[in-house]
Amino acid sequence: MSASVVTSGGDVTKTEVRKSMPPSRPKSKDSHEPITVVLTGGPSSGKSTALAILKDRLSVRGLQVLTVPENATHLLSNSEGFQPYWAGTDQQIAMQRIFMEFQVDQENAFREFAKLNKKRSIMLLDRCAPESMFVSYAKKRIFSI
Repeated sequence: MSASVVTSGGDVTKTEVRKSMPPSRPKSKDSHEPITVVLTGGPSSGKSTALAILKDRLSVRGLQVLTVPENATHLLSNSEGFQPYWAGTDQQIAMQRIFMEFQVDQENAFREFAKLNKKRSIMLLDRCAPESMFVSYAKKRIFSI
């Protein structure tokens, strides 16, 4: 089955993509909800190093290990980055909302992917959606004072 989604310059929605895809496979009766571990901390605090060590040690024990990256760096380093004139404006709040929504979608995708495997799985998150939600909420409250 071949399908494509074509838009006229607009965003492709998740609904459009889902409609264009064949039905998803049912989850295996052997599938498991993955265990989730979140690593938090400031820049250069050792999250990535700890993540790599945990991944190696858990994989050796037979677990499927999925590492879910923090997305702000991904988005900012693959664009022109944060623009100084966004500071303290609605653009900064919108940016945080984009980060949060992308992170939630990414975490959900990894979770569903993990369920396809018969092995027990563990998701190691380099930061996570609740952290993005807090940053977005805190910035909104700070800027509204």
